[in-house]
Amino acid sequence: MSGVSEQIPLRVWLTDEAQLDNYYAGSAANGLVLDYLKSNQPNILYLYGPSHSGVSHLLIALTKRAENAGRKAQYIPLKEMIEAPAEMLKHLGQLDFLCLDDIESVTSSELWQNEIFHLYNELIGQGCQIVFGSHSTPADLPIPLADLRSRILAGETWAVEELTDQEKLTALQERASGRGFKLSDSVATYLIGRQRRDMTSLIGILDKLDRLSLEQKKLITLPFVKKLIDNGHRN
Repeated sequence: MSGVSEQIPLRVWLTDEAQLDNYYAGSAANGLVLDYLKSNQPNILYLYGPSHSGVSHLLIALTKRAENAGRKAQYIPLKEMIEAPAEMLKHLGQLDFLCLDDIESVTSSELWQNEIFHLYNELIGQGCQIVFGSHSTPADLPIPLADLRSRILAGETWAVEELTDQEKLTALQERASGRGFKLSDSVATYLIGRQRRDMTSLIGILDKLDRLSLEQKKLITLPFVKKLIDNGHRN
């Protein structure tokens, strides 16, 4: 009789808006990371940065690029999956491309570490590309299983920097332009000053404002934004 874990399909929704071409790099250092990812496909890659710096965006974008190239690809947000049976990884042995995000989330689970270790060895042996995402620097990566830690850090290592407030402003304006409307400096500055300052939250409130402005047939002006936020429309 088959075990329950063998019947669990691993399905992770990938946002259509996470692409390499719409990632706002900001700093020169992030620009180098983006250029590298666009032109290289290393067998093993460790990509890390502060929370909401865009590491997940890049991993999702890489996964989608692999899928679009006809490769068998999978993105796994370990922070969200850690309560699920680790045995589900046993069914990923035919992948050509794998992204494991928030790798430090498995620190307290010996079972997850062992399953990732075995999957890693299986996939690397057949030429699969593996990308790890983390908020920990290589020196601080808290993975107790030494053999797994050494494999995670065996390839290329790149750091993603957090955007400055001015870069966040520009990123919001580019996001708005991509959605077909202009975001003024005053509105962008207000959002950065009043909302949670990470890009995930800022993009979320911007998308919500876009939907509400279309529904109400209003321009996204500072008075319109202030009114909506005062009425509880915030991330």
